[in-house]
Amino acid sequence: MFKKYLHFIVVLFIFITSCKTAKHTSNAETKSNKEINKTKHILDGNWVFVTMPGKDVKLTELFPNKMPEAMIDVSQGKISGYAGCNRFSARMTVDKDNIKIIQPILLTKTACATMSDNAFMGILENVNRFEVRDSFAHFYSNKFEMMTMKRVKK
Repeated sequence: MFKKYLHFIVVLFIFITSCKTAKHTSNAETKSNKEINKTKHILDGNWVFVTMPGKDVKLTELFPNKMPEAMIDVSQGKISGYAGCNRFSARMTVDKDNIKIIQPILLTKTACATMSDNAFMGILENVNRFEVRDSFAHFYSNKFEMMTMKRVKK
């Protein structure tokens, strides 16, 4: 009879300690995820297009409705937004000051009267480096600055 109670107590002890261990592991994982989420990359956030190369480019004519916008999430490897007429989404990688937009870029198919999407997508496809100064992100293709975007709060 004593052996049955001893066996029951041992099994109960193992069950209780295993539940506590699982709880501690879960809390550790949650804490780790919170710490990761606290670490924001300098590119994370919402950006609006402000300049592109070319002296003769009139941005209000190229983008008559609204300037292109991008939402960047480096930890998820995503960039998405508005290209001037259509919405876009793409995967990306960032390593130090290098950025690579992974093809294909997904784009909605709204009929547009302007070539604004082509202009913005052409730039986006060719960027490979960035610098962030103050509230501005400067995107380059090698040494040539392709566009500047300004951080916006949403």
